[in-house]
Amino acid sequence: MNANEITPKTNPRFKRIKNISRSLKVMLLLYLGWWIVITPGSEFISKTPDGWSIFYSNYATFAEIPWYVKTLALFCVGIYVATILTGYQLLGLYERGIIFSIGNVRLLRRIGLLATSYGALVILGGTMIFAWRLWDGTASGNIVNHLTFDLIALLISPWIIGGFFVVVIAHIMGEGCKLQEEQELTV
Repeated sequence: MNANEITPKTNPRFKRIKNISRSLKVMLLLYLGWWIVITPGSEFISKTPDGWSIFYSNYATFAEIPWYVKTLALFCVGIYVATILTGYQLLGLYERGIIFSIGNVRLLRRIGLLATSYGALVILGGTMIFAWRLWDGTASGNIVNHLTFDLIALLISPWIIGGFFVVVIAHIMGEGCKLQEEQELTV
């Protein structure tokens, strides 16, 4: 038997962990459906009465949005959905009774890195689009102002702070798993 797995016979709290994990998985799926249907990419893209607002730029129709802006938005959506699905996988491990394992550490680390990447792309997206427009000659201005604002926003972003926090928790859990394995090998 794996020492990392909790069975109902050895721990009566397993039923509570299993129920909470199932409930959170259902809520996560409902949230994902709501996010896709009601507010797709609301942090960086939204439908306005005048058209579309994407990465702080306005367009009259969806067809007017340049391909590089759509590509960046697609990356953001992909990272966001991957973060939610990774959380769903983690809850699945908890539901099966696998509480402290290397698999959980990997999933937590992935969630932290995906959240950090998402936050960075959402914040830096406008500046990347501005830099592209400077390069192709459709915009003029100073990119230093954009970068200064973005660097400040990166320091206080809840996605960045939360992502780093989850990575640190994953590192701590990883060390705990190593200690648990060493303890199991001790006679």
